[in-house]
Amino acid sequence: MPRGIFLSSTLFTGKAAHLAGCPLPIKKIPLYLRFFLLTLLCCLLAVGCAQQQRSRLRTLSPEELSSRAQKGDDRAKAVWAAAILENPNASAEYPAAFAAAKELAAEDHPDGLYALALAYLYGRGAKEDCPEALTLLNRSAAAGNPWAD
Repeated sequence: MPRGIFLSSTLFTGKAAHLAGCPLPIKKIPLYLRFFLLTLLCCLLAVGCAQQQRSRLRTLSPEELSSRAQKGDDRAKAVWAAAILENPNASAEYPAAFAAAKELAAEDHPDGLYALALAYLYGRGAKEDCPEALTLLNRSAAAGNPWAD
């Protein structure tokens, strides 16, 4: 049984709590609090997985990101756009990256908002507009993008 499933099942049954390293008997914790803790654990795992996927995508080459983006991966498209817009030597690709970022930002995609903010911040693919870049960075951070913080 995977560790996460084992730990979540012990929150409700109270069995084998000592194996999970819990000094308190689980059965003494009210059921509503157990449910809250399980929900919090699931949310933290989901956020961690999303951040890990973003980090993994940032290690890929622009060609690999472009290939994934063409297959319909919105996160790869946004990371590709951000990588192009951060690169001062990729001026030929700025219009395509700006268009991709703008398309994703229109859907409130956190990574798309971040990429569009970079375009406005550096003036790549669009006229430099620092207030607009800051607004987009704040929206991206509020939507959960850790790089926008």
